[in-house]
Amino acid sequence: MNPQEFQDFKVQLAHNVEAHSDLLGLVFLGSSSDSSRQDQWSDHDFFLIAREGFEEHIRQDLSWLPADFEVALAFRDTDHGLQAISKEGHLLEFAVFSEHELYLYGRANAYTVMSDKSSVTEIMKHCARAQTPQQKDVQYHVGKVLACAIICMGRYARGERASGREVFLNGVLRSFLYLYKNAPVAEGAPAHHRMDNLDVFRRVETSHPELGDLLDSLEPLPVPLALQKVLEVQMERVGQQAWYPTEAHQAVVKRLQQAL
Repeated sequence: MNPQEFQDFKVQLAHNVEAHSDLLGLVFLGSSSDSSRQDQWSDHDFFLIAREGFEEHIRQDLSWLPADFEVALAFRDTDHGLQAISKEGHLLEFAVFSEHELYLYGRANAYTVMSDKSSVTEIMKHCARAQTPQQKDVQYHVGKVLACAIICMGRYARGERASGREVFLNGVLRSFLYLYKNAPVAEGAPAHHRMDNLDVFRRVETSHPELGDLLDSLEPLPVPLALQKVLEVQMERVGQQAWYPTEAHQAVVKRLQQAL
């Protein structure tokens, strides 16, 4: 979609929601809300709020979509959410909530309420509340890096290379990115305005260019060598903190030598 088509979709969907008796609101999320982040690769992310008891009907019957969005595929992605692909290859990612479910499960940073026939605006203030990282959060992710390092080095060493890489990516790196970006914030430093508090992988290259370069350098490495580098940087980043588990870190590094 070009920028005008992208905006036209939003306006038409909001119009459809306003006219639908079983829908109470529409909230666009992420780049769908923040035009400064939109480009040719942007999809539409949104929450659709239905009247209590009509949520599943709205998930099953997509007639509320704009008429010119021709669905090639739509499938259930989560308990509340779906993904839909148009015949032109445009992607929609959305969740259908009741207001109560929105309060319980909705999470957002950048968002725009495009339709509100009830209490959606007030509920979204709760969904988007800021949660400042605490020292205990950083400590938890330090522990996860060390524990997942043992798991992924073992799997890789025994020949389960695909599984080892998966644990490295979703275990080691996910927690490493959290602690790298948030350790200074937990100590009182301001968070970079482009940091994403819902997905640690998003916009790393913008908020922390040196971290983006590090990730690029890790990509071609075997898992044990990538682990070695991550542990070195983790020690540089937070290893001087009084709470840092230096003994455990050294034990993991020593065990890693067997996989190198």
